[in-house]
Amino acid sequence: MRDKMSKPHIGMIGCGAIAQGVVEVLAHEHVPACAQLTFLVRPHYKAATELFLAPFIGRAAEQIHVITHPDDFYRAGCSFVVECAGHNAVREHGVALLQRGVDLILISAGALADENLFAEMMRAAQATQAQISLSSGAMGGLDILSAAARAGLDDVSYTSTKPAYAWRGTPAEDVIDVTALKTATAFYRGNARQAAQIYSKNANVAALIALAGIGFERTRVNLIADPDAQVNSHALSFTGTCCDVTLSIRARPHPLNPKTSQTTFYALAQDILTRHSLLRI
Repeated sequence: MRDKMSKPHIGMIGCGAIAQGVVEVLAHEHVPACAQLTFLVRPHYKAATELFLAPFIGRAAEQIHVITHPDDFYRAGCSFVVECAGHNAVREHGVALLQRGVDLILISAGALADENLFAEMMRAAQATQAQISLSSGAMGGLDILSAAARAGLDDVSYTSTKPAYAWRGTPAEDVIDVTALKTATAFYRGNARQAAQIYSKNANVAALIALAGIGFERTRVNLIADPDAQVNSHALSFTGTCCDVTLSIRARPHPLNPKTSQTTFYALAQDILTRHSLLRI
């Protein structure tokens, strides 16, 4: 039986599609998974966030609070903070939290493609001994990629194929007409750093692979819009000293945000539950 005193106080930045999915997963535990959930949201989202979270009090967490001022959130006493609000959220709050010694779990790994931000966050983490963790999100196989990187990697490539409509509202529309495609079309071929920076809402997986493997510049990325696709497909292949691997994942798009795979919030919920041994075995 879980010790009530061992339950963490989890902070979450944002309460969009990913965070809402995480809350729903936490609510399926036999007892509340944590003592408290504290959310940081923009002021104009506060009422809607509280309305969504109300049914989960006593289920996902014993207490749930919504905060709109960053300083209040930083001082809330969270055991750790989970970011699920995009690159801007990492830029706005990552360093400040790490400087206060608060551990972070990031879903928006693409923000670390910014070399200056990455360096600043690493300095803050080293100064306070805070930890930065990256959720695997939509991609599996990062454990073997990271292990193979220690032995030496020769080549790493990643291909993301999503339904054409998933690329609406992104810079892909500057390259192709996503509403008029007849066949699958590759609109980006380049390295992981540029992919993560240009396609910030769609290419966090590329950044994860780069960080786990041979870096942003050497990781090759292809982004494809497919009018006939019904799922988000992620294909990872790499060759190295100890192994050659090809991995393909077909993930259902999130019903509220087709740019995101459903596996993203399930993976994040898994990270949260295992971090404090809250996972039911």
